[in-house]
Amino acid sequence: MKLSLALSFAILFYSVNGLVAQNTDVKKKDSAAAYRANDRLQTAGPKDGWKQEGSTSIKNVKTDTTRTGGKKIKTERYEITYKGFTFLAIEPYFDSAYYPKSLYFNIRIASISGLGIDEVNKGKSIAKIFSENGQEISLIKEMRQYVAKTKKVGDQVNILVNIPLNPQDGENKKYTAYYLWQDAASDKFIEINCRVSEK
Repeated sequence: MKLSLALSFAILFYSVNGLVAQNTDVKKKDSAAAYRANDRLQTAGPKDGWKQEGSTSIKNVKTDTTRTGGKKIKTERYEITYKGFTFLAIEPYFDSAYYPKSLYFNIRIASISGLGIDEVNKGKSIAKIFSENGQEISLIKEMRQYVAKTKKVGDQVNILVNIPLNPQDGENKKYTAYYLWQDAASDKFIEINCRVSEK
């Protein structure tokens, strides 16, 4: 009887532990999946369902600093003026996945309400890099802009901007990035001046 009771407790003990371990494994898998999803979002490209902004890019256009009527956000790192839509967050970060072959400064505009994918792609966008003394630094290749729907329910979209940096330039972190997007009618826009480095 005692042996049978002990055996029953042992089976129950290992079963509970097994369930706990299984739940823990599930949580780990969920965390890993969430991490991979976030990683894909940060380094998204056409293969992930993003649409690349193409021939509507404007080249060699002077920075427009006369925009009025928009809302402004200012922090120690960046200054943003925007009009005609709302968004949840701005995330500037380095993309060094292919360093030293290439290096990008990315700006992700997250959970945008009031803009659609076609509207973004039909708009006009430019990106520039400036030195500490305000001199424009020539981009080594064209900027790229991607737009995709968010995974949340609704019509929100994300915009991801890839601004190429010279991986051999030791002054990269001292630069300031400038990005402008505006719709075809110039009724909606977002203008961002952002220091490349956080410090």
